[in-house]
Amino acid sequence: GGSIDFEEFCQLVVNQSANEVKLTPLEDAKRAFKMFDTDGSGTIDASELGNALRAMGQKVSDEEVKEMLAQADDDGTGEIDFEEYCRLIGLAPPPDSKASS
Repeated sequence: GGSIDFEEFCQLVVNQSANEVKLTPLEDAKRAFKMFDTDGSGTIDASELGNALRAMGQKVSDEEVKEMLAQADDDGTGEIDFEEYCRLIGLAPPPDSKASS
């Protein structure tokens, strides 16, 4: 009980950071993505996602984290890139999202 899915978690983070500074939805998404991508690889892996969820007070098992990741991982890499992240939170990814990281 009391668990949230990855999409709800993303909305929580986006809403939380949007209150601080007025950013465009895309800038805000980029900022949130960078908060998750702690190693700067340009993707969010299971350990980064798990750490972020736990840091926000969510009690999630490794299995739940893997399930959330799988929901968002459209290309099957086991990681979420910025384009997948944008689609997950309901934003159109920028046309150059593959080129920049």
